[in-house]
Amino acid sequence: MNSGVLVAIDSSGCENRFPNCVRVELEIRPIDEDSFDLVADIRFGEQRIRTNKYGEVTFGLRRGRLKVELDKGKVPLRNIKLDKVFQTEVEVKVQQVEGQEKKVGGNLGFKAGASAVGTSTSSAGQEFSYKEYRVRTEGEQTDPCWVFEAEYMDFLEGLLREAELATVNVLEKPCRLIATFEVRNIEDICLKDGKLLGIKNITKKKLAVVERWIAKRWIEEALKDKPYLSRVELAYG
Repeated sequence: MNSGVLVAIDSSGCENRFPNCVRVELEIRPIDEDSFDLVADIRFGEQRIRTNKYGEVTFGLRRGRLKVELDKGKVPLRNIKLDKVFQTEVEVKVQQVEGQEKKVGGNLGFKAGASAVGTSTSSAGQEFSYKEYRVRTEGEQTDPCWVFEAEYMDFLEGLLREAELATVNVLEKPCRLIATFEVRNIEDICLKDGKLLGIKNITKKKLAVVERWIAKRWIEEALKDKPYLSRVELAYG
């Protein structure tokens, strides 16, 4: 059995333009000569940028689309795997210091499956916090798409580890794919805070209007030449 070959096309095969906001890494895991699993590691968070026009802005994503364009491959509906609610798990380790709990470290990651949002503490003294998000699928067999959405929180945050997106049927070798993580419009962006230039003594309502305008302008400028936040190019065979 031929195990297949994972190839990054060139030095630009993986590009993450705003890695603190969203960083995408994809892996091909061969099944046989005619199929492979597409596996993703995706980190979501906050990105702070400094602009010449608007000052400093911190933003996250309410929603984002991971689109995979296949050349000589296809993904039937029955081969799609990540298509339900997923959940972020934040683990914070604590220790007793003179009768008080003190945080000493943490680990952030996504845990598959649905669960109620809340917190709990184990007998070992480890505290877990849960945030629930949703993912839905779109597209055709040659261009499947996964839409990630913040369900109860302001923006997507955490690490999705080794998530099997789909099994790809290889029609001919080499089977190539280009995956891009994109935002569609201003509603996909969540501005957290920032030091906006020239804005003083403004009401929250007016500030929200200004922020929406800045987000719109920033999206237009940042995505004018490259209409994506992340891009990965791979080949099998």
